Amino acid sequence: MTRKRQANPQKALSKQWLADALVRLLATMPYQDITITAITAEADLARRTFYRHFATVDEVLAYDLTGICQDFIDELADLTELDFETLIIRFFTFWNERREFLKLLQQNNLEYRLLQVFMPQLRDRLIGHLAETDIYDFIAGGLWNLLMGSLRSETAPTTAELQALALRILQHLSSTPKINQAHFKN
Repeated sequence: MTRKRQANPQKALSKQWLADALVRLLATMPYQDITITAITAEADLARRTFYRHFATVDEVLAYDLTGICQDFIDELADLTELDFETLIIRFFTFWNERREFLKLLQQNNLEYRLLQVFMPQLRDRLIGHLAETDIYDFIAGGLWNLLMGSLRSETAPTTAELQALALRILQHLSSTPKINQAHFKN
């Protein structure tokens, strides 16, 4: 008889401490200057513990970003149906609560790393079967750019403002008349 192996809670805790240390360091120094030594010192863990779980600083970032993406998917798990309006409410609410983290990623030119993890997970685990790939990519790209643009704003737009803007854009796209090409001719 084989027994199912229990997850090691200390292992998960150590990995999270290292990820949290990386985020704290991001607030004080550029990403490219963060070392394994700095992370282990900030987490108050031995380098050996680091290497038990990760090989590089990039792997710690990927671990943290994957966990955040899973948190978002978990936010949607309670829904029996997922419509576009509910998705954008949850999307902007979730990310507005993590605004400071997003700013740290943006300051370090790392937002693309989040996008690389987030969009495939969202497509594969939640939305992929609901929309054609091109349509999903277009909508996801628009939501992402609204979110990133909101980070550059002096005053943070509310979730309701971002939701209203996304819905106005979607409505505009569906009702826009054809462009008169005569305006573009010399």
